[in-house]
Amino acid sequence: MKRNYLIGVAIAVVVSGLLILVFNIFFEIIPVTKYSSPSREASVNEYLALDRWLTGMGIPVRVENSGDLFMVSQAKEKKIFVQASIFDWTDKRKKDFYSGLNF
Repeated sequence: MKRNYLIGVAIAVVVSGLLILVFNIFFEIIPVTKYSSPSREASVNEYLALDRWLTGMGIPVRVENSGDLFMVSQAKEKKIFVQASIFDWTDKRKKDFYSGLNF
């Protein structure tokens, strides 16, 4: 009886080992790189990564679609990042803008 039990356990171990070996050979995990286009949000907002990084660092981010010197001077934030590439920044406008900021 004991001998039959040992033979049964040995056969079960061998069969389990073979199943594990076959599984590892045929079902190997292979990483595949998938390329996709950027999301619409990333396509529209070129500063999305900056916004997310600042938010992750605990710095609140406020985005305004339009503004002027008065709006910037009245902002309650201590640090301001102005991205205004659609405007024609002449030297006079730059001087007026920077003179209104309190550093």
